[in-house]
Amino acid sequence: MKAINLISSTIGIALTIMAIESLKPSSNLAFAIFSAWSCTPFILTFILSITHQNRIGVGVAIYLCLLIGMLLFFDIKYWHPYPQGGIAVLILPFVFFAVIMGSTSFIMVKNT
Repeated sequence: MKAINLISSTIGIALTIMAIESLKPSSNLAFAIFSAWSCTPFILTFILSITHQNRIGVGVAIYLCLLIGMLLFFDIKYWHPYPQGGIAVLILPFVFFAVIMGSTSFIMVKNT
């Protein structure tokens, strides 16, 4: 489970960077700042995959973040494209942090 969580977090980082690139930021600095901010939840889940004992909770957090992120990206880019899509991408890490905190604390597996 630990290896799958690490791979999934890495995939989340890569997909987030690709999504930021497809929104065409105005400069390389803007790309770096948006990418760093948007990747922080997946960097956190990567670290949690290594350190946290609740592997299932971390896995649920990763997959929920991936699902929410993909749905929002498709909504911004393809279903309802609008010029303020970058603002939604900036707000998304706050949602991800809430998902991560909820998943890792409420989904507990008793060690036997």
